[in-house]
Amino acid sequence: MGRDPLVGYSSTNTSVLASLRSLAGGEPVQLSDGSDWRPCGAALVAGNTIVIKPATDTPWVVRLLAECFRDAGLPEGVVNYVTGPGSTLGQALIESPEVDGVTFTGSYDVGMGIFRDFAKGRYVRPAILELGGKNPTIVSRHADLERAAIGIVRSAFGLQGQKCSACSRVYIEAPLYEPLVERLVDLTNKLTIGDPTDRAVYLGPVANKSSSEISKTSLKSCPRQAAS
Repeated sequence: MGRDPLVGYSSTNTSVLASLRSLAGGEPVQLSDGSDWRPCGAALVAGNTIVIKPATDTPWVVRLLAECFRDAGLPEGVVNYVTGPGSTLGQALIESPEVDGVTFTGSYDVGMGIFRDFAKGRYVRPAILELGGKNPTIVSRHADLERAAIGIVRSAFGLQGQKCSACSRVYIEAPLYEPLVERLVDLTNKLTIGDPTDRAVYLGPVANKSSSEISKTSLKSCPRQAAS
């Protein structure tokens, strides 16, 4: 600090950065690799142990990540990989007094439930939440039509749209509306649908039946939303 304003007194401040000890992470269906390694790496570098719980439908990628940590020589118990339903196993982690912080990527409803339950502990604990949103893509009359169309299609249909960065709304300035919509339809019709292990295929299946039903419901609501 600078000079103390009171004559005859001096003051100092000391900041101590300490690890939280134990962090829990719950990750989404679609981006388990990126959504896991980023918070895991930061937590480990800061001296914490971690518990990773992937989405129930997509546990395998996160298991491979856990194996990478193991094979890299991390001591036993530093990285802990668990699988199971969020309503039981995930809730147990949230309610555990041994968990000092949590990071979650997923839906708004689940995230807010975690936020509220985690706040019921004996002391304040950090909760990092990346929740679903509907941020639109905005295309002005001065935009490059081709780049805008490609960007929208890639964002909307990449990973079958099962990602937090998926484009689900587009605002187009009137002069560019018709040519851009025409180009979007053209590009969409060219997407190859099939087995995602085939490199020629761009669009594979969604993760589960529930996701499929949500997509169908959204499609049915499109004409009504467009009219409003």
